Amino acid sequence: MKKKILCFFELFVIILLLLGCARQHGNARIEFDAPSFKADGQGKVKVSGVLKNGEQGSLKANINTKNTVVRVKNNGKFDFYYDLKNIKDDRVYLGIESRGIIIGNEIKIEISSDLRDSYLLSGQNIVRKYKSEGYTVLNSHEMTNQDLENFGLDSDKLDAMSTMQFDLKTESDNFAKVRIFTFNSSENLQNAYYYLLSKTRLFPYHVERVTNDQDINKRIPLNVIEPQVYQNYINYLENVKGMPLLDSWVYQSSKEDSGYVLIQQDATINSSIAGVHERIINDLLSENGME
Repeated sequence: MKKKILCFFELFVIILLLLGCARQHGNARIEFDAPSFKADGQGKVKVSGVLKNGEQGSLKANINTKNTVVRVKNNGKFDFYYDLKNIKDDRVYLGIESRGIIIGNEIKIEISSDLRDSYLLSGQNIVRKYKSEGYTVLNSHEMTNQDLENFGLDSDKLDAMSTMQFDLKTESDNFAKVRIFTFNSSENLQNAYYYLLSKTRLFPYHVERVTNDQDINKRIPLNVIEPQVYQNYINYLENVKGMPLLDSWVYQSSKEDSGYVLIQQDATINSSIAGVHERIINDLLSENGME
């Protein structure tokens, strides 16, 4: 009888232990030390927290799909550093394996506006890409406010993050100017695009039509010209001698959270080459968004 009681007691203790372990295992969770963590100026984030009711030691873990090891102290605390990959990388998912089960949680990452801007496509990125594509690029430099004024441009109206200018060798072995303007939003890009258009020739046939102002009304009936186009055309006539950016290629390209780019190229660059340059920019925007 005593044996039966002893066996029953031992079985009861084992069941309690198993239930306790199961309860502890079932309550295992990750708690972070803050509602969010802020990335520093280099895009590095310190993440810290506690693994509740879990194992301690060097545990297998997964941080945003990357396999790694997280050191969990005896009190359950852990911390590690995470490097942002791009602007969209604004959350960290952490999974820690404890007693054969993955315990997971995620936390938001705060990215400052300055850090965000540093991840956007820059003029230097574009110049390097031109060179890697085999183009001869000379005299690349950041444009000053005075440089912009020399071309009839107001830096405040452009509101660009960066402005680059360089000489590009053309098919005829001459050099043409290329100017790159980068922005931190689609709105700023669009405003600058319209502003730059107001400083350039809108249509190829305007070159012939400005040679004789008397023929304007005959060649372009005013009643069929949209007001905005007509105003830009008048602007062209009034400033044709003082607008160095006339006769040029102007185009914009952007990808959200990757870059916002405006390109102006001298007209001595032919249309096929200008198209290749636009493809280069679009490729860069796609690549920058995936990094």
